[in-house]
Amino acid sequence: MTSLLYAVAILVILTLSSAGCGKAVRPGPINPPAVKLDYAAPGTDPRCDCSEARAALLNNTTDTPRIVQTQVTVLDIPTKTRVDQFVRTDTVYKGTPTFLGCTIARSTPEDPQCPRENRFYIQNEVVVWSSTGLNRAYSDMGLAFANGPAACIRSCAPPLGPDSHCLALESDAKPLFTPLLSIANAASVRGVKTIPKAALLSEYGLSADADKCGRGNIEVRNGEITNSASDACDISTNDYSKVHLPVAPVLRLPKDIKALSQLLPSGTPASSASLFTFERGSDPPQLSFKGPHAPQLTRSYGGYIQGAEKVGDLLIITTSNGCVSVELR
Repeated sequence: MTSLLYAVAILVILTLSSAGCGKAVRPGPINPPAVKLDYAAPGTDPRCDCSEARAALLNNTTDTPRIVQTQVTVLDIPTKTRVDQFVRTDTVYKGTPTFLGCTIARSTPEDPQCPRENRFYIQNEVVVWSSTGLNRAYSDMGLAFANGPAACIRSCAPPLGPDSHCLALESDAKPLFTPLLSIANAASVRGVKTIPKAALLSEYGLSADADKCGRGNIEVRNGEITNSASDACDISTNDYSKVHLPVAPVLRLPKDIKALSQLLPSGTPASSASLFTFERGSDPPQLSFKGPHAPQLTRSYGGYIQGAEKVGDLLIITTSNGCVSVELR
């Protein structure tokens, strides 16, 4: 991380009195994705020889390798029915497009007809870290590894964290991340339980007026955690902080949140409580920043939120680009 970025990160020590939701927003990315799904013009890629077929390509717009999960849905054109659906995983490098397939294809290489339509959708993409120059906490993870909960725990948690991959926020930032903290607490629940919205607001000292997103109860059913609202919305610190922040985090919550409780990675401190990840293929929350140098912070620490875990007195959030920790004391 550059000295400038480090300096900006140090400035983002939040002083909040409360947090709430802004106006409803349309679902979708709040910052440009690191990996783009592009389509070549018909007839320009010899691998796609069916009429009007286009090659689907993944292009990494960053300097860092990304691991991408793409859902492929195969439709039978004559009957308009789905015949297959699967997820493929690719490591994508800048300057080297990854070929996914053709939008129109044959059912077999020998089929003279082209009865198949392929549809592509990027489900998830995460940065690949190099262990070169990192502390000994990563010594067993190889020379390169995907950012994930295990990596973020090592990046943010003491005694060796936080390091350059983790943006550490003080406890006054906790109100902003109340929705994620609520889900993390729910991840430790076993069996079936409804956690009322009123109880959640009371637990974090928030009034009913603070919930301008209109989120409902949290439902837990054997490790599946759901929470819904009337619409997607953004939580921003700009309208709720007593002081002007040079860079303000923005948490975008989708209309429907679906998460899964998970086992904590081996080596996690014994005081840990819970870990959850967002269901693959769902519309997960997103984290970005506003203000000077915000794009650099978003590229280093923001993006789609993969999940979060409570580790001791920290809420550790894993994003597609890095890690964020929030003190809970």
